[in-house]
Amino acid sequence: MIVADTRRRWTRAQKQAVVAECSIGKAPVSAVARKHNIAPNLLFRWRRDFGIGQSAAREAFVPVALPALAASSTSQDRPIAATTSS
Repeated sequence: MIVADTRRRWTRAQKQAVVAECSIGKAPVSAVARKHNIAPNLLFRWRRDFGIGQSAAREAFVPVALPALAASSTSQDRPIAATTSS
C-alpha cells in the first residue's frame, strides 16, 4: 500500500515571500492565502513567527494601575450576608 504525502513543505524563503505579499500594498491575508492555496490561519502563524504585525497589538494594551481601596467600617462597604427564609 502506497500512501502519498499530501503535506507540503515550505522553505523559510518561501514563507517569507508569501508573508511579504501581505505587507506589499496591504493585501488582505485571506486573498494572499487563497492565491497560494493555504489556510489563512497558517499565514497568520507565519506572520507571527516572523514578528510581523505584533507591534500594533502590543501598543493596543496599556497597563492600568488601580488605587488600593481604603478599609472602611461603614455598613455600605460591607458585603450583604445572605439570609434564608424558612
